[in-house]
Amino acid sequence: MVLWESPRQCSSWTLCEGFCWLLLLPVMLLIVVRPVKLAAFPTSLSDCQTPTGWNCSGYDDRENDLFLCDTNTCKFDGECLRIGDTVTCVCQFKCNSDYVPVCGSNGESYQNECYLRQAACKQQSEILVVSEGSCATDAGSGSGDGGRRCLLLLLKTYMLILLIFCHLFSITNI
Repeated sequence: MVLWESPRQCSSWTLCEGFCWLLLLPVMLLIVVRPVKLAAFPTSLSDCQTPTGWNCSGYDDRENDLFLCDTNTCKFDGECLRIGDTVTCVCQFKCNSDYVPVCGSNGESYQNECYLRQAACKQQSEILVVSEGSCATDAGSGSGDGGRRCLLLLLKTYMLILLIFCHLFSITNI
């Protein structure tokens, strides 16, 4: 007869699996609410020429270029490039090939600080140098601490989606 059984160590995915549905809530809000909110505003000069009767006097598509290519669209030293209706962030850094490794705040090792900044630009997320040299490789302690990292990642993702959602609504209320 077993009176006490030691608790199982959950893998990081097992712990996250129960919470992943939480990510769907803000995404669904963006999908459902955002198009309704935007329907009240013209998005291009061609919208002004539709029979809906938009009052677009003085509206110029060039004003959109300035809005789309602001620092929120392309952060971390990238160059904003508009081709037709598509705006993209170009991150063409001229990094030298010197091997002076650094460890980024995302746990990745980079050949040098320039490559770290280029990765931050491509991912459009902040990556800081946490130490000189390559990041320590950790196979995990087996103590279940991967679950904590998973929950932290889940929380960061949820907060990012929430910030984007709030930012989108603040733009349309101006």
